[in-house]
Amino acid sequence: KSATAQSISGVNYPAWVPLSEGTYTAKTSVITKANNRVDNLVSIPFTIDNTYPTLTNFKVITPKSVYSKNIPVSADATDANGIEYVKFFITAPKISDGTCDGNGVGGGIQYGVLSSGSTYLATFDTSGLNGDYCLNALSKDSATHTSNPILRMKVKIDNTAPVWALSPVHNSPLDNSNQPVG
Repeated sequence: KSATAQSISGVNYPAWVPLSEGTYTAKTSVITKANNRVDNLVSIPFTIDNTYPTLTNFKVITPKSVYSKNIPVSADATDANGIEYVKFFITAPKISDGTCDGNGVGGGIQYGVLSSGSTYLATFDTSGLNGDYCLNALSKDSATHTSNPILRMKVKIDNTAPVWALSPVHNSPLDNSNQPVG
């Protein structure tokens, strides 16, 4: 990368070379008109972080072919400078082809809780949902970078209560429908 020298208010400043990733400390030096110098009045540490977090192993903890009520999920998130959060959310699949590509309407946001190591857990409440949906996971590091791509999986949700009705069994000892009336 290149840097350009600058002139600010008639003072020429040398070109700055961009810093590589790492932790640095910015320190102040003040020189008065009487040529007195004071160093380190303010010292502020900062981190250059251009690396995006990594999100892997996104899965439903108890896989099923059809889900109802709650869906527990997990994902592993790592970043050298720390993970701020892992966000899990539900979207509807694309209407045109049913794919989970992030264009669906979002909802059901859950922030994962760090379980152990780098594994984050959350539980989706799917009350009121029926049909195909997309579960999504996204991580964010302390430098505000988000994992890319968003991890997605398609699930079928059925919260419809079963419908049942009682009907008599014909030709059973309790069935009086074949008896003569009279």
